[in-house]
Amino acid sequence: MLVPDVNRSESDFVAVDGDITFGMSAVRNVGEAVVDLIVAEREKNGRFIGFQDFIDRVDVAVLNKRVIESLIKAGAFDSMGHPRRGLLERSLDLLDATVARRRAEDMGQYSLFGGSDAAVEAVAVDIPDLQWDKRTRLQFEKEMLGLYVSDHPLLGVEKALQMMCSTTIPGLWDQSDKAKATIGGIVGGVTQRFTKSGDRMLFFPFEDLMGSTEVICFPKTVAEYGPLVREDAILIVSGYVDHRGDDVKFIAQELREPELREGDMVRLRVPATVLSRNMVDRLREALANHPGSAPVYLHMQSENGEKVIRLGDEHRVEPRSSLFAELRALLGAKAVL
Repeated sequence: MLVPDVNRSESDFVAVDGDITFGMSAVRNVGEAVVDLIVAEREKNGRFIGFQDFIDRVDVAVLNKRVIESLIKAGAFDSMGHPRRGLLERSLDLLDATVARRRAEDMGQYSLFGGSDAAVEAVAVDIPDLQWDKRTRLQFEKEMLGLYVSDHPLLGVEKALQMMCSTTIPGLWDQSDKAKATIGGIVGGVTQRFTKSGDRMLFFPFEDLMGSTEVICFPKTVAEYGPLVREDAILIVSGYVDHRGDDVKFIAQELREPELREGDMVRLRVPATVLSRNMVDRLREALANHPGSAPVYLHMQSENGEKVIRLGDEHRVEPRSSLFAELRALLGAKAVL
């Protein structure tokens, strides 16, 4: 699954070469009419080469600030090389200047003699190289798309989380009814209900990287641990299995928020075109020079978006300055995230 992309997406989801690209009309605040205008311009005059080219060419009706903000947060301009935070911070300046210029041109106010009327000239605005931290970026992505697509909050901390648990979430299906267990994962949307006596209960979907279940917190548990239960929180939950009904549920008795060090990993962002056979061999050699326990994640960028690949355990490394220096020399100064 790939994030939506103004150069690749249609209104609905599409499958190409084994990848499914998110449909732009499924992005929050972006309707089918807007998507039709984007796709029509792309099909008529070719791919957009950058954000400025996009807002210069699409119908002005597309240049609604809420629409553009939603597309940025969803990752629809990632393939152009624009960092989401940096683009969002400067997008209002770019939109205001471009919309004013285009409307003035439509009214015939551009200079026929090469004049320099500041009201109608295109304004060049640099996009800062700023990116949100992973948690913030994925929260925005989920807000716009309804799910995590480009990455997952548990990637990189799954080993540490697993060591605190007695089973994975799919492993609950092999447990007997009322069996005690400890599971770890991330909280989905939280629903609260009240007993006849007015006591609060909480229900929420809880998922790890292998599966999900519904967790139920009865009033006693809510009274003690309720503040920990919030959407997107990573928790360790102890309790017992409930096999009643059509599906397996989990009754929570204790909850805690673990201390997880996501820093014990290495993330590399590399254009797919750079990864020739020779470059891959050199990358393997560089990683082999620094063996350790930290996993390596490769963010491969292409015109179709970004794919995140976790390298095999044989390529785990020791994160240290000498490794980072070698990787930057090999892949570029901005390759190490």
